[in-house]
Amino acid sequence: MHDLRTAIQFAKQQVGKNEWSRLCQGLSRTAIGVPPFGRSASVAWETCRDRGWGVDVDKDTIIPAGSIVYYSKTVGYKGHDPTVGHATFCVKTGTVRTAVVVSNDVGPNRSIGAVHPRWFKDNWHMKVRGYIVRCPYGKLPIEGGHDVSVPDEPASVEVDDASGVLLSNLVPGGSGPDVVALQEALIAHGFAIEAGPTGNYKAQTIAAVMAAQLAQGLVGADADGAIGRKTCLFLGLNLLPEDGAAKGMPRDVISEALGLDPSEADAYWAVADEAATET
Repeated sequence: MHDLRTAIQFAKQQVGKNEWSRLCQGLSRTAIGVPPFGRSASVAWETCRDRGWGVDVDKDTIIPAGSIVYYSKTVGYKGHDPTVGHATFCVKTGTVRTAVVVSNDVGPNRSIGAVHPRWFKDNWHMKVRGYIVRCPYGKLPIEGGHDVSVPDEPASVEVDDASGVLLSNLVPGGSGPDVVALQEALIAHGFAIEAGPTGNYKAQTIAAVMAAQLAQGLVGADADGAIGRKTCLFLGLNLLPEDGAAKGMPRDVISEALGLDPSEADAYWAVADEAATET
C-alpha cells in the first residue's frame, strides 16, 4: 500500500494522459498500490460499504484525500436497469464541490483530468455514492486530521483470484461453467437475466450481453449479443489463454481496449508495473 504522498503524486502525474480510458478502478487502485478488487466500480463500492468500509456522502460530507470516491447512475434499456459505476482517487480534501479527484475520461479526448466530485453529477448525471477508507488489502492512506472510523478486517475477506474463463467457451448457444461466470458478471452489473445463471447462453443472456454492449456505446454489429474481449473487460471477467493457464486479463486485450499503439505498449506497461509495485 502506498503512503499518501506517493499515491497523490502518482495520481497527479497521470493528468493529461490517456492510458487509463475506461479503467477507473485500475487508475484508483494503482494510485494506492493494491491488486484488483471487485468486478466493477459498483460492486467494489457495495462490497466495501457492506463491510463497514464505506462512508455515504451528502453535500456537506468531508471527503478526505487518499480515499477512493464512487459514483453511479441507472441506465434503462428495454427492461434492463443496469447500474453503471465510476471510481476516482481524491487528491485534495473537501466536499463534493471543493474536493479534487483525479479521474479518467474527463479531460480532452477522454484523457485523465482533475475535477470536483460534483462534476460527475453535472456532466455524467452520476450521483456521488460515497468513499471508502479500506479495501480488502488494508486501510487506504487517508489524510490525517479526519476522524474516520475504519472497522477491523473480517476474519475472511474474499478477493478476486486468478480464476477466469475461456472466450472460446462464451458462444451464443453454448453452455457450461464459463457461461455461468458470464451470467453472474452480467447480473452483478445490473444486466438482468430472469432465469438466473443457468449456464446456457440463450436468448436472455444474449439480450443481457447486448445491453452491456450498448451501455459501453457499442452499436450495430458490435452490439449483437455475442460477447467479445472488450465486453469481458467491461464486465471484469478474467480471460484465460486458450492453453488453460490462469492469469489476469491479457495485456494485449487491455492495450487494445485502451487504443494503445503496439509500438508504445511495452513502454506503457513498464511504467504501469513500476507504479503498481512501488512501496
